[in-house]
Amino acid sequence: LPNDKILLVCDRGIMDNIAYMGKKDFNNILKKKNEDDVKKVMESNSEGNNTTLQHVTIHSDLNHIMWGNLKPELTNDLQMEIKEAKKAYTSVLLRYQVSLQGDNNKREVYNVKEFFKVAYGSERIYLLEYDRKMEEVFDTSNVTLSSKGILLGIAREDTPYKVNPEGTIISFVQANELWNYQRNEDAFSLVFSFASAEKQDIRHLTDDHAIRILSMESDGNMTFTVSGYMNRGEHEGESGIAIYYYYASKNYIDEIAFIPSTESYAVLEKTLGESAYYNQEQDVLYLLSNGTLRKIEMAEAKTTILVEGLQKGQYVVSEDGHLFAYQNNQEGNIVTEVWDFAKDSTKALSVGNDEIVVPLGFVEDDFVYGISRTAQAGFDMSGTAVQAMHRVEIRNEKNEVIKTYEQPDVYVLGAIVEHNMITLKQGTKEGNLYKEISEDYITNNETSSTEKVSLKSYWTDLKETQYRLAFAEIIKDTKAKTLHPKQVIQESVPVLELGNQTEQQYFYVYGHGEQASVLQEAGEAIELAENLSGVVVSPRQNYVWEADNRVAWYRNFNVSAFTSKEGESNLAACVRKVLAYEGKTSDIVVELQTKTPEQILSEQLGTEAVRFRSCSVKDMFYLIDKGVPVIGMKDSTNAVLFIGYDAKTATYIDPTNGGTYASSIEKIDEMLKGSGNTFIGYVR
Repeated sequence: LPNDKILLVCDRGIMDNIAYMGKKDFNNILKKKNEDDVKKVMESNSEGNNTTLQHVTIHSDLNHIMWGNLKPELTNDLQMEIKEAKKAYTSVLLRYQVSLQGDNNKREVYNVKEFFKVAYGSERIYLLEYDRKMEEVFDTSNVTLSSKGILLGIAREDTPYKVNPEGTIISFVQANELWNYQRNEDAFSLVFSFASAEKQDIRHLTDDHAIRILSMESDGNMTFTVSGYMNRGEHEGESGIAIYYYYASKNYIDEIAFIPSTESYAVLEKTLGESAYYNQEQDVLYLLSNGTLRKIEMAEAKTTILVEGLQKGQYVVSEDGHLFAYQNNQEGNIVTEVWDFAKDSTKALSVGNDEIVVPLGFVEDDFVYGISRTAQAGFDMSGTAVQAMHRVEIRNEKNEVIKTYEQPDVYVLGAIVEHNMITLKQGTKEGNLYKEISEDYITNNETSSTEKVSLKSYWTDLKETQYRLAFAEIIKDTKAKTLHPKQVIQESVPVLELGNQTEQQYFYVYGHGEQASVLQEAGEAIELAENLSGVVVSPRQNYVWEADNRVAWYRNFNVSAFTSKEGESNLAACVRKVLAYEGKTSDIVVELQTKTPEQILSEQLGTEAVRFRSCSVKDMFYLIDKGVPVIGMKDSTNAVLFIGYDAKTATYIDPTNGGTYASSIEKIDEMLKGSGNTFIGYVR
């Protein structure tokens, strides 16, 4: 092919789908040429954030798409990856570096990822999705300190960082590098990076790994992990999680252990790297992975499984990983235990008879939990089992209850604990069913109220929105030295083979050419994938949901009308009909006494059945288009069966009377509100 063209062809041939991208067009954006041609394919609207150059999308305005006032120059070869080649569309991800002149007239280097999703029409190529992210490579030879803090420049708005309790030492991750700044020493340290010194090695742009700061102590000593594909170094070419300990005063890092795996880094973060805490004094590593907690005595290479088989909702971990609480079932009696890995101690929470402590989270060192009576076990409106709580308490490290939340006739069904804010999911009880009501919020006033370091935004006309790590106190000396820590070379790094993991169902979200997240709820995965114009993939690598890959309307005429039999709920009738459609039979009424509908479908059909919560019926059109009848639940026992759709309506059969109805998307979503908009489908 000519040097100025790249042709991407899917395996069904050129007439099915061709995504043609010209390097000439890429350079038009980079060199600010032919703006009219670029403008034709963009969809600039109010969804675009036109205050930042860090993240630009198809909805941004032309000025931001064309790099604003910046004048970037390509510093290396363009890396192109074909992410999807389908009949409906083709996706391509570009990785490259640019340099440009910044606010201080010095050259700055940026890592850039640019994503295109295109469809081939009869007369033209359509741009379905465009996304560009750039991140400044932190360089201490430029101006990196001001009196207000550390200048990160064009960086992520959620840049990860941790501060020691005194607020004098801070570590942060930027452009896949881990930095440390010690205010009292006026020194930056590049703690970890896969980049070569000149930052031009092609391995530097391979960013299929993540650096996570786990904990930081008063003296600045820090535990961190590097998970995913190892670009270089001792484990080059391998995938896994490397656990490191950084000695701040001695300025060197020590690799504690390496956990090999064949999974991607997003999966590793979710399943193998849920939490890790290294007790340096005792040389003990506590590792929580996929529902199993291990205590590893590094000197003796001795591993003890403390707890295993933990499921979602049974346990919580503090942000720095040193506190862990879980429900321990002791001969049918559920006892909640709280571990402190820093002290290697554990304690059990005592409550009244017939009461259960449900762990919810930690606010700093304070434990947040709910109290439930055994009789409060029930189901939400989708039929999912819940252990409702009548009271929420916060207990400090002295084992004192410092706050209580309780409302008459209102039950807490779950909670999200973030920083100092606790969001309570609430419901009211009708028999053994809990109907959701509005959320409530509580804060813990006992925690420290003053942040010594915080991430703040600032603005310049050239680079627009930027970020700095702002200190509460003014920095007087803004000329810090730069140190490069040494890594202790060990004869053999302990390799931890974790063996078989507890099987849990996860859904993988891919968008903009990358794995965006790993989630346990299919509904949450679809919501994220929809925002990214991406896809949701099941544990067996089946497509559960795709954006932009279904016909405009569909009706499954192979599903005939049906009604509920005597003694059979509408839900049971729908499950029976789905099995009959696939040529299977079963005593559904009996099976539903011990199994969920998705378990029955999975076993009978030999495929993956999925429960989708908090979805719109429109989200189910992808499965319906594949010939899958989808069950829509009104509540825990009443359901309808969806068999078709068009742009504005969905078609369903109601087993109450056997009627077939077409109703608007809005009315159907309202009809299924009682179940929390729950659907049951399966993948082919």
